[in-house]
Amino acid sequence: MQDLGSRIRQLRKERKLTLAQLAGERLTKGMLSLIENGKAQPSMESLHYIAQQLQVDVSALLGEEIESLKELMLEVEEMRVQLNDHPDDKVRAQIIIDKINPIVDKLQTDRYEHIRLKEIYLISLTLINNKLDEHALYDVMNWYEGVHAYGRLLSCYNFLCWYAFERKDYEKALDMLKQGEKRIEPYWFILDDISRISLFYNLTVMYYAVNDVKNGLLYKEKMLQIAEKKKIYYRMDDFYRLLFIQAICDHEFEVSKQYFKKVQLITELAEDNEKAFYYLFCKVHYISVVEKNYEQVLIILNEEIYSQRDASSQETKDLFLMEEAIALYHLEKYEQALAICEGIKAPNYLKHPVDLAIFYRFVAYRALMYKQLGDIESAKRDILYAEKSVESFASTYYTDFIRQTYKEIMT
Repeated sequence: MQDLGSRIRQLRKERKLTLAQLAGERLTKGMLSLIENGKAQPSMESLHYIAQQLQVDVSALLGEEIESLKELMLEVEEMRVQLNDHPDDKVRAQIIIDKINPIVDKLQTDRYEHIRLKEIYLISLTLINNKLDEHALYDVMNWYEGVHAYGRLLSCYNFLCWYAFERKDYEKALDMLKQGEKRIEPYWFILDDISRISLFYNLTVMYYAVNDVKNGLLYKEKMLQIAEKKKIYYRMDDFYRLLFIQAICDHEFEVSKQYFKKVQLITELAEDNEKAFYYLFCKVHYISVVEKNYEQVLIILNEEIYSQRDASSQETKDLFLMEEAIALYHLEKYEQALAICEGIKAPNYLKHPVDLAIFYRFVAYRALMYKQLGDIESAKRDILYAEKSVESFASTYYTDFIRQTYKEIMT
């Protein structure tokens, strides 16, 4: 495949032009020589000028390069989607970097495909190095704004948010989204609905993370207004699971029942195995926390979940094992409950304070199991760990239980 410089040189010679003649008054012979030898990349303005001098369309210079770029875009976009599902896959991230690296210094700042490749490159580097080059990403955001790709501009703010969120810097994560919301405001009327819904969903999650329930409810309503008006159900299963758990946090058990029904309805429509497992978790959790029907919890686990164990990840299984252990504790089957607890660890994906509090509530229950079996030392170890872990968390149903259990065991 010919590169850009080779095509320019070939066309120049076909037209019997010298370097000086092609360079004209807008370029120097030295710069044109560098371009032809692939040692410099012309700006789009210079490229248009060269095409004009050669009496060809710009596409004649970029034709093969554009096709090659499209092929690369499709390839890395597919890998990027897979990377979203497996963010710890550093092998795939390195493959993306290796594919883009040969052209990364040639990427233009006024062409969407080039900017998108640069963004994917930076995100992949972040996953490999566990460190984000914020200045470089802000450059990408400025370029997106320049080509009117406002949805992608907002997606960069979402990435900044989740980068901070992964590090449990909830205030900064929220601030990134607020910056994005403010910056996108002049273009709001031309922003696509999916981007708007994603922004409002993420803002709802982050406001709840910093225990700003008032603003969390505000953005919840904004998201629902768009979804209901436009009949869009994107992320609605995640959204209603969030509201379901938040209602339990606030001790609003009747409200949690309404949201649970929403989760059930959307899951039935989706016919998706992953969504079905998380719906079943909501179901078991609701019956345990709200209805306190622990026998029914065990029946559902055996009939609806454990028969499908192979369809879920170990981390998903652990969610149900925690619920089983808690149910057995309430049925006074302490040894059986404690045996189930062996090997259960906090899943890597848990980052939100509420999700973490749910796990540490399980640890508090494990402390109670040890207490019932007379192992006070292990009971104190577990409850100290749980209480310390939620020390900075707001008061919710889950943290209240942990703190109450701490007083019970430590006094």
